[in-house]
Amino acid sequence: MYRVLLLLLVTTGPLVGCGRPPESQPHPADRNRFERMTPQEQQQVAPNPLFVSIYKGDLEEVRVHADRSSTLLEQKNAVHGDTPLAVAIRLRERAIANEIILRMSVDSLRHKNDTGESYIYLASQQGFNDVIENLASKYEQSLGTFDVFDFSELDQETDSLERALFVALNAETAKTLQHYWFLGATHFEHPFNDFFHHRDLSLRTFLHRAAQENRFDVILWAADKTCGSNSWQDPDSFFLKRFAGHVW
Repeated sequence: MYRVLLLLLVTTGPLVGCGRPPESQPHPADRNRFERMTPQEQQQVAPNPLFVSIYKGDLEEVRVHADRSSTLLEQKNAVHGDTPLAVAIRLRERAIANEIILRMSVDSLRHKNDTGESYIYLASQQGFNDVIENLASKYEQSLGTFDVFDFSELDQETDSLERALFVALNAETAKTLQHYWFLGATHFEHPFNDFFHHRDLSLRTFLHRAAQENRFDVILWAADKTCGSNSWQDPDSFFLKRFAGHVW
């Protein structure tokens, strides 16, 4: 408990009541809401047959449309600029999301919607670790021999400067994100220190957001990683020595 309190105290800014609160209104990517929409409203959130198949939760139909035209995979809707993959993640259609990733180009993995949310951000919000892993794997397979794995290319900042860790559903998702961020930590230009200390527009860290939303397992995970004997900040830490060896 002491470590948790210490971790919260060293972060500046209020824990609650600052910045923008989480959305309370239902998102357009809601199956029940979609069924109640007028045809015109449905066209706004599902502008092609692939979107409609995702809302129906029909995996086989998704495969048919995705194989028929790759352009359907990259089309954005008119509400938040979400692509079919983003909608699949929001609807918690895990199998459909992974099926779509198989058919996407590597460049399209870097897509962000109109509020700057990446696929990694959305998957983290849902706790879809396998989706995060599949996105990272496809990105890694595209790298050349001398290219450096840089997870920040996928885990980009939102318009409010948040990254995926800010909305990680649980500790397991936070661990998954940390794993991929630190894959590139041997490269001295990689901002791996920023993984834990990054701040949004309101100067909040991921801990403020986790505390506001009562995601206590994420806070406990962070306490162990940044305050415990395994912390990369510890003088005897493997991570600190590893980084120092590549800089000095």
